[in-house]
Amino acid sequence: MKNLLRSPAITAVLSLCAVAALPAQAMELSDVVTGNELRFLATRPDPQGYWYESRVTLDADSLTSGVVHLHTCHRQLDPTHRIVIAFNRERVKHIAVASAEGVGSAEVVDQRVELKDVKRGGSVCVQLTSRALDITDTGWRLHAGPLMRRYLDGYLPMQAKLSFGWPWPGPNPKRSPVWC
Repeated sequence: MKNLLRSPAITAVLSLCAVAALPAQAMELSDVVTGNELRFLATRPDPQGYWYESRVTLDADSLTSGVVHLHTCHRQLDPTHRIVIAFNRERVKHIAVASAEGVGSAEVVDQRVELKDVKRGGSVCVQLTSRALDITDTGWRLHAGPLMRRYLDGYLPMQAKLSFGWPWPGPNPKRSPVWC
């Protein structure tokens, strides 16, 4: 066990985890818009700013029904009066707000989540069921987007993380999924 903890791979993973735990600085609107002028940025000024993560869980029925369970989180939100997170009407079956921090209110309206009075660094996590898995000639295709962070008539930088979970093999269906 001691040799495993000293391996370069484990050291790299622990280093990445330590960097990911640093506090993030969200962008100000003035970073991209001044008066009537929109600035285009060559590099992202807030590398620890807004990011999105999604955990997709497939169960035994997913391969035939195409229905998967998702837990999505939007982190380090920018301060604003209103944010709308929209989902595909044809695919999403159920949406629920799992948690919200630094947000005045988070409400499910039709196929979207509407956030109001969002504070700097706020976050929201949403659980949903979606018919996002299609059978193809060579296997399956997961529909997981497009992921866009829209502002005026353009888009702001966005970092996304997607992980998959599959039930642990064996007779106990209540075991936690395996994540990759």
